[in-house]
Amino acid sequence: SFDKNTGLFKWTPKTSQAGEYQIQFIVYDNKGAKDSQTITITVLVPQNHPPQVSIASIEPNPAIVGQPVSFNGSVTDEDGDTLTYRWDFGDGNTSEQPNPSFTFEKAGTYNVQLTVTDTGNSTSNALVTITVNNPIPSPEVTITSPANNSSGPPDVAITYTIDQGGVIRLYDNETNVYTTGNNAGTYTYTYTNLSTGQHTLKVEISNPNGTSESSITYTVIPSPEVTITSPANNSSGP
Repeated sequence: SFDKNTGLFKWTPKTSQAGEYQIQFIVYDNKGAKDSQTITITVLVPQNHPPQVSIASIEPNPAIVGQPVSFNGSVTDEDGDTLTYRWDFGDGNTSEQPNPSFTFEKAGTYNVQLTVTDTGNSTSNALVTITVNNPIPSPEVTITSPANNSSGPPDVAITYTIDQGGVIRLYDNETNVYTTGNNAGTYTYTYTNLSTGQHTLKVEISNPNGTSESSITYTVIPSPEVTITSPANNSSGP
């Protein structure tokens, strides 16, 4: 555009108009005199700057099979272009979300790549490694003695084995009678003064991987009694 009052010339060239132009300015006065000047304007194609990409975070890492993992990229583009994203999770699956969540189905080590492309078709990428482990099984506890459905005196020692460390709770008919902490191994606990009759004796283990229990039925048999009927106590005779 040209403002004849001020002599200001404005032109915003498009990318397709790159090149060299000869621009002539002519000025007339009211008596018909004129003067002119020609300038050369060079229009350059603007330089496209590729986006700057990094992977800001992966949570959690390491992960467990079947556990959702959140991926967050950090991207800047000097030109302010519209950007497209492509995450390659290293197992054949991809996502075009800027910050996706993904669940791995198999254990292993995966190279995850984020590729970002701008409107000038410039690309940048970032790579990170994630380790995916199989789930840790829940702890197991087994009462090895006495046998289930056994019977005996009111004091009985039970032996149990645990395959992981954790908090151990022992019960008599659902009443917690003892709590301790143990590492994996074999242990013994003695119940004392159990009442006559049937008891459910249970050992429970719990830790961050889960909780499990083992129980047996144990019957307390009353101790035999003997009574001297004669002669009388403190009696005397021949």
